[in-house]
Amino acid sequence: MGKTWYDIGPLSIDKVDAKNVKSDSDKEVVKFLDRVQEEFGEKSLVYISFGTLFFPINPERIWAVFEELIDSKTPFLFAHSSQFAVVPDDIKEKIAKSGLGMEMEWSPQEIILSHPATGWFITHGGWNGIREALIYRVPLIFWPYQADQPYNATLMSRNHKASFELLTVRTGENGMRLPYRYKDAPTPPSFTPEGVKAELRTILEQSRGEEGALIRKNFNIMADAMARTWNEGGPAKIDFEALLERYV
Repeated sequence: MGKTWYDIGPLSIDKVDAKNVKSDSDKEVVKFLDRVQEEFGEKSLVYISFGTLFFPINPERIWAVFEELIDSKTPFLFAHSSQFAVVPDDIKEKIAKSGLGMEMEWSPQEIILSHPATGWFITHGGWNGIREALIYRVPLIFWPYQADQPYNATLMSRNHKASFELLTVRTGENGMRLPYRYKDAPTPPSFTPEGVKAELRTILEQSRGEEGALIRKNFNIMADAMARTWNEGGPAKIDFEALLERYV
């Protein structure tokens, strides 16, 4: 459009002090994460959060995710602060009795991401969550809904090969059209809870192998690039100084 563009983000790439835990609820989270690290090792936990707004319109699909995580003996922490999130008591009880999971409405996300036990982050793919994941180097498993999220998921999973993306969680007439990447596949995605379980099972297996290692490596490359944005000669610093020079 012939307009000058100044790219001065991200505005914050600072880490929180994970040792500065004050509230009782945060202490319980750290206690749970410490136990996971001791029993399952580093990078073993899957953190699940869709932020403060989004939640699956077909909640049986997220229940299917819990089933697969429990069946595969994968520890997880599920946060559900959205006003649309209704988690039945039997699901909460199932998570608690599994010995593998923890659920809560509001979670100390940066404390969770900074903990050595956390290995993967299932997210809707908004920019705030992506930025925090890059800061703490926890690669993503995308569950996008709308706005920039599908683009972010495709860019990072297909172009940069720096994340996974769940496809069988898609909804709506357009969302459940056959994805182009499945055009020659013998079995198209089913978009059912069983399909979600099967797809997550494959992703979990891949995350523990060579593909997961490659994705983690590429994700760290992106994290390194973001960490350098405000260094001397970094793109954000250069553009910010140009902005100041022109208007201040």
